[in-house]
Amino acid sequence: MKELVKEFSWSKSRDIVFRECARKYYFNYYGSWGGWKFDAPERTRQIYMLKQLKNRYMWIGEVVHSCVERGLVNIYRGAALPDIEEVIRLARKVMKEGFLSSRRKRYLSKPRTCALFEHEYNIDIGEEEWERLFDYAEKCLRNFYASSCYQELSSLPQEHWLEIEQFSHFWLDKVKIYVTLDFACRKGKEVFIYDWKTGRGGNTESDNIQLACYALYAMEKWKVSTADIRTIEYNLARDEMCEFPVDGEIIKGVREYIKESVSSMKAILRDETRNQAVETDFPKTGNKNICMQCNFKKVCTAANNEVQSPSAAKPGKPRTLSLFKL
Repeated sequence: MKELVKEFSWSKSRDIVFRECARKYYFNYYGSWGGWKFDAPERTRQIYMLKQLKNRYMWIGEVVHSCVERGLVNIYRGAALPDIEEVIRLARKVMKEGFLSSRRKRYLSKPRTCALFEHEYNIDIGEEEWERLFDYAEKCLRNFYASSCYQELSSLPQEHWLEIEQFSHFWLDKVKIYVTLDFACRKGKEVFIYDWKTGRGGNTESDNIQLACYALYAMEKWKVSTADIRTIEYNLARDEMCEFPVDGEIIKGVREYIKESVSSMKAILRDETRNQAVETDFPKTGNKNICMQCNFKKVCTAANNEVQSPSAAKPGKPRTLSLFKL
């Protein structure tokens, strides 16, 4: 098997982690590296395991995304339209099995199985709360499969489909930029990019930057102009769609945003050429709320390093671009 190479890359999710806490960023992208190996140091294996943790909201969102993806893929392959009751039954089955597996902490020996933050850190969540979350997932799925958006996409000719949850990338100044589009298709000469959301919020600046990254990817991948790109956020919980406008100024802005973010990430590396990082070079955030919700607080506090002040927690923090606000 080909040896994996720890190359430097960028994604919006990586940018978010870096902005939250440099030490969390280190654990996520450097400290966990190689933790899947049988002969990895115990601390590295532990960091890798902690990296897999998801809080209950992220987990529910992933289950919903997976069900939507599976339904669309089946349609693309020519299968019959999914029966919503069967979709709900399978979703609840997945959630129940994942919940039980995590509660039994099976992930300690098999890190790629369902691993919930609440179980690792013994956070008491009542059965009613878990059932409420299951109901929330069901609501999102029922909204999607009853929507005009789904009806339109399911009737598209196969040759108009472009991507479904495909882990992809493009290059910017010799840096690999990773993106995963929930769904992309052609309608006439236009490329439509859809982003499913399951959270109660929406239209945040971070979301808009993500959509702008998707537009930049579409320009590179499908050779379309900004005038022919439509980026749409569909909040499944609220059953609301919102289009994000794309133009030359937005594309220029997101390019600069990525470049500044990359520069800040590289500036803190011990050896930029070899993409080598040292844990103590990455200061901790001073935000205790972020610490309390961090996957790595178990290994972070054990490192016996003082929490840095908020001003030191984000070295070279990329600027905020107001042009992304709607």
